[in-house]
Amino acid sequence: MQRAFSHTMRRPAAKRLAMAAWMAALSVEPAVAWIDFGALDLSGVADWIDENMGVVQDQLILPSAVEAEIVAAFQSQIDAWLVAADEALHDMHPEDMAELEPYLRVAAAHARDIPALADYANWLTARLDYFAAARQAVAAIPAPRPPVPEPVRRPAPSQPPPAPRTPAARPTPPRPAPPPPEVRQRRATHASSREEWRKRVSTKPKPAGAETLMPELKQAFRSAGVPPELVWIAEIESSMNPDARSPRGAVGLFQITAPTARSLGLATAPEDERRHPAKSADAAARYLRYLHGRFGSWPLALAAYNAGEGRVSGLLRQRKASDFDGIASALPMETRMYVPRVLETVRLREGVDPDRLPPPG
Repeated sequence: MQRAFSHTMRRPAAKRLAMAAWMAALSVEPAVAWIDFGALDLSGVADWIDENMGVVQDQLILPSAVEAEIVAAFQSQIDAWLVAADEALHDMHPEDMAELEPYLRVAAAHARDIPALADYANWLTARLDYFAAARQAVAAIPAPRPPVPEPVRRPAPSQPPPAPRTPAARPTPPRPAPPPPEVRQRRATHASSREEWRKRVSTKPKPAGAETLMPELKQAFRSAGVPPELVWIAEIESSMNPDARSPRGAVGLFQITAPTARSLGLATAPEDERRHPAKSADAAARYLRYLHGRFGSWPLALAAYNAGEGRVSGLLRQRKASDFDGIASALPMETRMYVPRVLETVRLREGVDPDRLPPPG
């Protein structure tokens, strides 16, 4: 019987959709808990395409109903992964980030093909290094092995049990117990160390569009009296993509939330000025100037930019601290890594000592 098809698409795009269908069978919780992505075999994707879709002159014929179902399932999966990523970034420990990392790399790569998720993919891409750092820290500092229980000796049965008529359900393995607190703290310290971030950013190429945007962004920072070297915050926040959007609603090169944007004089409707490079740079620079005036150092200003000034202020008060190192262990994992990542990116891109950046002028 001849099948009815809506349109054709090139084989690589269809392969991505086939892979999406395969991945959509996974849910975030099992993925985070026990699936080893590296052990899964993707070799069957091409065979699935050949068996289930028609190919004419190197174009893949895709049934419209199949495409719609695959895209909807994949979009739902990506939505769940984005939420999981955001929650893990705000956690105090790196273990969930480490488990999510391979899934998020796939999600970031394939979400760009779905218009409704492309802006979120830009946000996620800018944060993949956090998850990679967490994964490396967990691998570098393994948890102690639990003691092996003594085997239970049972008497041999007089006769073998009858074979089951239906295959037994595969038991769900228990989720591993969390590592001891001292291991979690060592991992968090490793993932957020200046030395590790200096090595991690040292091989990073500049984002696409950086050379074009830099003169305009630096001028905005100079006009606000803020060291222009700090414009590289935009690389960390958005990979220099003005359309990046976070699951919490932050938008633009500098990932400014709607309430902060309005307090800084940026309109969010009908045109969202957070997407305008010069206007968003001016707002970010003025906000950084204010944060430095409140907290007295760039590391604390950067921590407040990422985690919120209320959280930083409260921790300084609770811990009777006066610098970033005094509160770092109580900050979310993203913020603990954000501050050294920004400072070491400034070192790499500008060739300056980030610890000697002057205060606002």
